[in-house]
Amino acid sequence: MPTSPKPRQSSWIEPTPREVLLLRSGILQGEGALEAWYTWKAQESSKGLNSREVKLAPLVFCNLSESLPQDADLEVFGVEARKVWAWNQLVLRTLNEVSTSLTAGGVDPILLKGSALLPLFYKSTSSRRVADVDLLIEPQDFAKAAAILRRTGWAADEDGFFDHRFFHALTFYDENRRSIDLHYHALTTCCWPGADKDFIEGSLDVEIGGRKVRTLSPSDHLLHVCIHGQLWAELPPLRWYADSAAIIRNSDIDWDRLVLHSKNLDLNNVLARALEALENVSPRTIPPDIVAKLRADGPSTIEKAWLQTISFERRGHFWLSVVYQSAKFFSSVRSEPVLRKIQLVPEAIRYHSRQRNWRSVAGGILRRLRTVVLFRFHSKTQRQRITKPRI
Repeated sequence: MPTSPKPRQSSWIEPTPREVLLLRSGILQGEGALEAWYTWKAQESSKGLNSREVKLAPLVFCNLSESLPQDADLEVFGVEARKVWAWNQLVLRTLNEVSTSLTAGGVDPILLKGSALLPLFYKSTSSRRVADVDLLIEPQDFAKAAAILRRTGWAADEDGFFDHRFFHALTFYDENRRSIDLHYHALTTCCWPGADKDFIEGSLDVEIGGRKVRTLSPSDHLLHVCIHGQLWAELPPLRWYADSAAIIRNSDIDWDRLVLHSKNLDLNNVLARALEALENVSPRTIPPDIVAKLRADGPSTIEKAWLQTISFERRGHFWLSVVYQSAKFFSSVRSEPVLRKIQLVPEAIRYHSRQRNWRSVAGGILRRLRTVVLFRFHSKTQRQRITKPRI
């Protein structure tokens, strides 16, 4: 008998108890971290690490190695930390090369995500793996930045196809498959004109590796990390918990700005959900009234759609994808007059129809139709067998 489609999988689903213990071992300080580590060793260490937990191993090692220099189990985590250190050197070198080229060409990029978080908020470059380089470019400089990357040997993943009205970033690769995400917008949920104004105006000049660079303010880093951590992924990440805790612990967060900025982006309830999840893993990390302030205004229609779809797998789920893409479209055209919104609908459909996720949706529809047809045929056959008189 045909099986029903698999249930949706969430990205922001709460960590398992053993994952919480590892997170606390890497996030908390002093006795709290040691208690979580010893509890994990007593209960779970013999079971090995899953894919998400392996990513936490460097964080735990860097947090506890000074306190527990002779711990054999911790030394196993140290192997992963050394791998991460070697990889991060390559990524940071890529960052230096690219930022040098862009600056020489008159473009002032803004560092996002891991390449900024690691040197600013972590005590060791072995603490977390930086997957690639993410750079936010001001709108008037985006075409120039893309041209500079192409001249220096980088090729765009979807060259000639990218449309900043409907998507947030363009990915470039070089011959060694190193990657750079060139962001027209900081967040995939916020692609309307002016959505990044607060990110850009609040950016700061900092020194990383002896070089002056531009990056987000700590409050904006926290907002960016929390929202990005809610997005669905094939392997739901846990590092956003550690990133958020590191930002809060090692900087002065302007909580009023955080609340105002999230409301301007229509993401205050999504942020509230993220901070609640962080508080469950790392108690007393955020002010006690911050979630209530974020939820003082109920979610708008678009944010309700984000809350229902942003953290869930949409492949094979037609209506879930429709709701998600509709929220993305109406968010992107929020400042346009009604007639212009109607005119942009065909353009948005053409753009997203070329995206892989919509091809997956089409495949999901066909699979769903096949399941329905087979199920009904099977049911009809069963009824005929029951009602057919015996001779």
